[in-house]
Amino acid sequence: MAQSRYSSARFSTRIAILVALAAPASAQLEWTRFEPSAMPARREMASAYDAVRQQVLCFGGRSATGALLADTWVWDGLLWSLRNSGSSPTARRDHAMAYDPNRGYCVLFGGRNDTGTLGDTWLWDGTTWTQRSPSTAPLARASHAMAFDAQSGEIVLFGGERTGSGSSDDETWTWNGDRWVQRTPASRPSARHAHAMAGDVDRHRVVLFGGRANSGFALADTWEWNGSDWLLRAPAGSPRDRYDHVMTYDAARRRTLLCGGGYGNAERLADVWSWNGSSWQQLSTAAPPGGRWNAGFAFDAARARSVLFGGWDGTSAAPDTWLWDGVAWTLAASTRRPPVRVYGALAFDPSRALLVLFGGDGGTATLGDTWEWNGLAWAERAPTNAPSTRYGVVGAFDAARGEFVVFGGRNFATPLADTWIWNGASWTQRTPGSSPPARQYHAMAYDSARQRIVLFGGTTGCTGCEFSDTWEWDGLTWTQQHPTHVPPPRSSHALAFDALRGRTVLFGGRYSTSLLRSDTWEWDGNDWLAASPSAAPSARSGHTMAYQPSRGRVVLVGGWIGSGVDPTTWEWDGAVWLRRSPSGWIVARNGGMSAYDPIADRVLLYGGGNGTTLYTDLFRYSSAALPAVSAFGAACTGSGGTPTLRADTGQLPLLASPFTTVVTDLPAGTPPAAILIGFSKDWFSGFPLPIELGPLGMPGCWLLQSADISLTLGAVGGTARFTLPICDCPALLGAALFQQAAIVDASANPFGLTLSNALELRIGS
Repeated sequence: MAQSRYSSARFSTRIAILVALAAPASAQLEWTRFEPSAMPARREMASAYDAVRQQVLCFGGRSATGALLADTWVWDGLLWSLRNSGSSPTARRDHAMAYDPNRGYCVLFGGRNDTGTLGDTWLWDGTTWTQRSPSTAPLARASHAMAFDAQSGEIVLFGGERTGSGSSDDETWTWNGDRWVQRTPASRPSARHAHAMAGDVDRHRVVLFGGRANSGFALADTWEWNGSDWLLRAPAGSPRDRYDHVMTYDAARRRTLLCGGGYGNAERLADVWSWNGSSWQQLSTAAPPGGRWNAGFAFDAARARSVLFGGWDGTSAAPDTWLWDGVAWTLAASTRRPPVRVYGALAFDPSRALLVLFGGDGGTATLGDTWEWNGLAWAERAPTNAPSTRYGVVGAFDAARGEFVVFGGRNFATPLADTWIWNGASWTQRTPGSSPPARQYHAMAYDSARQRIVLFGGTTGCTGCEFSDTWEWDGLTWTQQHPTHVPPPRSSHALAFDALRGRTVLFGGRYSTSLLRSDTWEWDGNDWLAASPSAAPSARSGHTMAYQPSRGRVVLVGGWIGSGVDPTTWEWDGAVWLRRSPSGWIVARNGGMSAYDPIADRVLLYGGGNGTTLYTDLFRYSSAALPAVSAFGAACTGSGGTPTLRADTGQLPLLASPFTTVVTDLPAGTPPAAILIGFSKDWFSGFPLPIELGPLGMPGCWLLQSADISLTLGAVGGTARFTLPICDCPALLGAALFQQAAIVDASANPFGLTLSNALELRIGS
């Protein structure tokens, strides 16, 4: 068998070059943010319904802290999703927006930034914002109103407040798709701002109500635009005078809706009215959303619901989304999410395909709430019996018994030593005969091989009071373990169970007030084994870890490193720590919580904080190119048995990692052998595979793959090993490589050579 001419480095590089053109396009590892199930709280934004894409569009406004926003969000009936565009209007508030169904885009005009009013025109096509620069346009303004006029097929703009003038105007402008045209109707509403308009597409009218006059007083008049003139209406009854209210047209019920607003200096309204073209009817006097002004409001025609979101509730900008069905308000369940927190308990329940969250430190309060994430939205559970509020609490899912197990933590003043079980419907406190002492900031992981939950370390909260004890939960009681070797005491460390290798992995943590640890230990069920990797994450505490079995890696993210919080991602393969550079981005944090979702094969990261800000976001860590090994074909019998090729225990073909295969049942002694590396199992040198080798004197033997490269193996005691160095080359992601062993065996057949089965390797990250 020919001696290989390639060093490991040259071989790895050559493979990368050979498969670069053939490798399928595949994403590398990435952190992807699940968009918050409600967009961040805001007020003074603009909204419209995009009928082509069946989404409610929202742009900009002012945040809960008063900051101006320049983000674009869409509501699909279930979730708000952030949209990114290469170009975008600048941050602003008090702008106006309307949808043009004839041209299939939304039009945005004006608004206010920190220096004054704006007069720019932007179009949204569902993907991108495009600025238009018509030769004529309304003067810069804010708190104006816009709506589509079905009579003329144009968008109508009326009124608004100008910077410097100290007053509003009574101008009417229309947008025809190319330019703004000022109209001069015979009659028109008085000058105003903070009014509202909606386009009645059935009656071909634009309806205007209320607003604020130059005198500052609120108005209560109703006007309609018929395509050429404004008509004052005089219904017998009417909503009271108001400003900063919202209006939309309910096409399912053929009514113009009006909601909320303010009057006087601080009064907020919560009523809902409908206009049928001749009269106003009050539909609700005390809407559950509560009184608010400067909200977003649009009718979702695809779902026959009016969508109300955000606004000023008198204290701050609101974060909620409400749906009006013509009779009553319903809070959109998907817009609810857990409050911000650090150091809570998180685990994934695969039997119900739910992520379960309990407790934690909310910054201003200790939490004791229970939440579940179904992959689309959070839902809060309200069991009658639940653990007390606590932080520094830890949980793990006991797969053998189908239970989420929570232990300890700290309430406002005292560390706890109680054990609680969540079964998906209720919490039950267990009273085992033995239990770990009270503690907080410990770590737990479920050992699926031994069907035990492993607990290590933690602290009572005093300086130097960290633990170094090991406990296991078997579903009935806690049992303290007494290993020969013990990691030093610590808290705020992390544990994860490596199912491929049958080890619980421990990394880092804190001792006393300032000592951070960077050591790696593994628990095999009997003893702790200290690892000595050549590289490791820096010393840290408050990080989180989860094991991804499809890739055979423990994933570590975040933590406090002494100088601040850390955003880096590391992976443990059982021998070394690898620093990864995933695409996407997460905000640096510690005190976050992670769990593995086996349904979608991803690591989930929730919450955490950076010392000044706490988060309620949820990220997933995954790869479109997952590693895989599969055997195919049959070997031919040799003098030592049937040579078998397999992956070594715990091995997966991953970028930047060595991958070892083992050939067993070789002839006695040290027979010459080789590993054949191929890039195809379909063709070799113009011949279709597999190729029968019986005519060559090798009965029962088949070449199962292309033999593009051969490397010499050294066999010892009937076994040979081959380590394939896989470079950190993105071109290899998703690529297939093939291996088959060839063994010199003079007594096996006339040709004196046998072949093993073959392996197909799919390289992942």
